[in-house]
This record gives sequence, C-alpha cells and structure tokens, in this order.
Amino acid sequence: MFITDIKECPSEADREKINIAMNIVCSEMPYLSGLATSVRIYVHPGVQTAGVSENGRLLIGETFLQENNIRQMAFTLAHELFHLLYMTHEREKGFEDKDLVNIAHDFIINEELFQVFPPQYYPRDILDWSKVKPSFAECFPKKQWKPASNFSLEELVSLLKPMRDNISFLVYCKNLHSKESAPPKKEPPKKTPSKKESKPPVKNPFKGGLGSSSLGSALSDLFPPAEESPQAKETPEETPAKAPAEVPAEAPVETPADVPAGTPSETPSEAEPNGDQQDLWDILFPKLNDVFSAEQIRNFFPDEDPEETEKQERQFKKQILEAAANSSADRAVQEEYFKKEGDILDKVKNLSIGQGSSGSN
Repeated sequence: MFITDIKECPSEADREKINIAMNIVCSEMPYLSGLATSVRIYVHPGVQTAGVSENGRLLIGETFLQENNIRQMAFTLAHELFHLLYMTHEREKGFEDKDLVNIAHDFIINEELFQVFPPQYYPRDILDWSKVKPSFAECFPKKQWKPASNFSLEELVSLLKPMRDNISFLVYCKNLHSKESAPPKKEPPKKTPSKKESKPPVKNPFKGGLGSSSLGSALSDLFPPAEESPQAKETPEETPAKAPAEVPAEAPVETPADVPAGTPSETPSEAEPNGDQQDLWDILFPKLNDVFSAEQIRNFFPDEDPEETEKQERQFKKQILEAAANSSADRAVQEEYFKKEGDILDKVKNLSIGQGSSGSN
C-alpha cells in the first residue's frame, strides 16, 4: 500500500484515511506519484480546509478531515498536488493580486479534476467556474462564457479582477463556506411557500453569515433587511421636497445601501469608493486560500526554529521542483500513450463494424 509522509495526525484512523485517499489519487493519476511521495502532510487544527506551501508542506484542517470522506479527501489531495504541479507559488510572484492567482488556478484545477473524478468525490466547499456564469455575464455582457481551462492563467486573473467586486460573485464565494450552502434537504411541498415568505434569500443573501461583527456591519450597508425595503421605496418620494434646502443632508440617500437588489451591475461601481466589496473580499478570501506563503507556514508552526526551518525548507523546495518537473514529463508521456491507445481502439472498433456490415450483405 502507498504510504505518504504524514508528519502529524491525531489518530491512526485519520492516518489510514489519508493514505487510502492518496492511493486513489496515484491510481487515477499516476504522474502525481512523485509529488505525492515528496509532500509532508500535517493535520492542523488552525487550517480551515487544506493548503500547500511551495516547499511541500500539505496542511489539512482537522475539522475538514472529519467532515469529508475518503473520496472527497482524494479530490482535495489531488487539488493541492496540482498547485505544486502548476507551480502556483512561483507563478503568482509575477502578479500584484496574488489572491486572484490562487482563485484562478483553483477554477482551472477543479475543472480538470471534474474530468477525472465523479461528483461523489467533490467536497462541499469547492470553486466551480460554471457556477459563476451570472457574475461573468454581469461583468462582461459582450463576452461569451467559456470553460476556465480555455483561458490562460493571465487571462483568467484579468477576468477575475472586476468579478471580485461583483455582488453575485461575492455571494457565491460566501455561500461556499456557509452552513446554508449544504445540500438542501427535501421538504414537503406544503412547507416551501412559508419558508420563502419568512426568509427570502434574495433580500439578504449574507444573513446568518460568518459570525464576524465587522462583516455584519459591512453587510448591513450593502444588503438592507427585507422589512426595511418598503422604507427604501418611500425615501425617494420625500427627497424632492427637501432636496433644494438640504442637499448635503439628503446625500446619504444615494449610498449603496439604497441601491435596489435587482440592479447588481450598478452596485459594484457605486460601492467602490468606500471599499465595501474589498472589505468583504478580505474576510472571504482566507476561507478560499489554499496556496500558503512562508509567513503563513511560520504562523502555523510558531515553535519551530526559523533558521533551521529555512535551511530544511530550501532543500525540500528543490525536491518539490524536481518532482513537479518529473510529474509534468510523466503526464505528457501518459497522455500521449492513452491517446494512441484510444486511436487504436477506435480503429479496431471501426474495422469490426465494417466487417460486420459487409458480412451481413
């Protein structure tokens, strides 16, 4: 059985779970085996989901490990190995918005893994490019949506820049890690109308969110509660009477909080001056980040000697880069082999069909 280097793990059952998951990864994508033997896995309570450093430290959140089964962990481990294969840490150094490089590669990697693993392998909190079509259409009404793998990394990052300030995109990212985003339970049809009346999701998509006071204050500005919507409708009617005498006092009426929820394309441009979208992104991104910097690793392991760790990490980084290069070469060879094998099978199939038809005549 394949044994990966698991440095820290709370139990033998969890260790076995990770080993089996990594076995699945290497059986489905043998070219990742070199990287799989090079990483060092740590189950850490301070990690929200999972992430990897450029030196091959692959961290898995303790709670995340318990909440996901072996198949979902296989998808997660493969995803993190792909970050090393695609050298995300190195490539992000040429970008100003490093967080967008992380997100862009997440979309590309997941799209590739969707071709390998069936849906039962997908973790619940996963970025899916096909799910952000509404946001893409709002930001780029004249562009045609296409799969993430059809874009280069640079192209996808440039697309994500305006999308990051789009309310639909922020709602999607927030819901990934919200309890409300769990697979909905089927309920009797009779109860459906009452739920929609008591809690309309469109009015306040961030309701019951991440439990942060700063987030709550920011969201209250962007998304007024449902019961306040009638007042928002009455306010513009009172404005003309007071506008000539008290223009400065009535100016707050034009703030993003009073922009109707049905006009998302206008919301980012009006909210941009006070940075509400950026504040929300700063809160949401740590939950999506899985490309760990050296500083983050030091924060996860504060008791390690910095000098000794840096010396060891340089050696591990060299090993990871060599493994990534070998994996890329192996992948190209394996893909070429399977392509030729597929071509041969197609020829045999066509030949047998032709002989069958001629025999029948």
